[in-house]
Amino acid sequence: MMDDFEFTMDAASPNRNAYRTRIPGLEASLVGAGEAYPISDLSATGLSYLDPGRRHGRGEVLQLDLTIAKRIFLEDVTAKVMRVTDDGVTGVAFEGLTRQKELRLDKLILEAQKRLIAQRKKTENQNGKSE
Repeated sequence: MMDDFEFTMDAASPNRNAYRTRIPGLEASLVGAGEAYPISDLSATGLSYLDPGRRHGRGEVLQLDLTIAKRIFLEDVTAKVMRVTDDGVTGVAFEGLTRQKELRLDKLILEAQKRLIAQRKKTENQNGKSE
């Protein structure tokens, strides 16, 4: 019965709007500047990258190319800087993604989730655990 359905948000992370993952080799490059930053984590709504020089300030709008192993994955993505930590982690939120870019991003994140699940199952099986 539909009345029995309940949905709650995790109170431990009220500011998180989407699943975050790490993709090895994923970088953000400033369009036209040639600067590339390794991406710490990626979600459907944004990403974070390490910039020890803290060159970008809160509220700044950036144009980014996302690359995997130096090959363009998403081109000319608009992102707004939402926070910059003291240790140089910069968090940005995507703005105005086209439907095509959203779909490519969602697919990449889903593939990362699948790999993580497969790794966990493999580890559990190697440790003698099963569900």
